[in-house]
Amino acid sequence: MRFVILTVSLAALFVYAVSEHCHEHDDLDATCILTSCNGNNTIMVCAHDECTCAINPNVPCLQKSDCEQLSGCVEHHRKPGKQWHCLDSACKCF
Repeated sequence: MRFVILTVSLAALFVYAVSEHCHEHDDLDATCILTSCNGNNTIMVCAHDECTCAINPNVPCLQKSDCEQLSGCVEHHRKPGKQWHCLDSACKCF
């Protein structure tokens, strides 16, 4: 039992040590070298002093169908019934 507790504790410490820390005004390309935001219109952001990926709020569009391939509208707002719309030439979730 001690072995399991020790292993879990060391794994948690390793994950904490490997996670990338950032600050609001850091150059994220230089600071967040281990985090990769690939595809689906995501960008690198510093949230709660950790490097993470978020949906790019400036996805250009001409009509609603340009926004339909995006995911994360319901997940981002945590409210069912939200959909992507094209408003002021940018995709918006409401």
